[in-house]
Amino acid sequence: MKILVVGATGKTGELAWRKAVAEGVERVVFISAAGVGESWRLIPWYSKLLFSTFLKTVLQEHGSEEKIFAESGLIWTAVRAAVLTNRPAGGSVLASNIVSSRTIPRGDLAAYLVSEVTSDQNYCQPISVTAG
Repeated sequence: MKILVVGATGKTGELAWRKAVAEGVERVVFISAAGVGESWRLIPWYSKLLFSTFLKTVLQEHGSEEKIFAESGLIWTAVRAAVLTNRPAGGSVLASNIVSSRTIPRGDLAAYLVSEVTSDQNYCQPISVTAG
């Protein structure tokens, strides 16, 4: 099975999807953002403020990326990451679409992305992740 892990938005996300299909990739795991779609209700007020103003385009691009892969026919998982930090990885990630998202160390997100590649629990859906 060919697998792709990507963190690209906008035109790069679309190009990654086209290349994945052309190369016979079956499984795609990609970084999205807490606040996309129904996860909007799970982010704190200050994130809502940023995503409504300065980061509005970024949130829209992540939403577009999710739509592209959802319609691709591939097995996909959108990992909706909480605000990334440079703190040392704590080794604990909470993956849930019902728990508020705050922050997550980059190392913990990276470890989760790798574990998600071999998991079949979140096929063809988004999952929100935050420090556990």
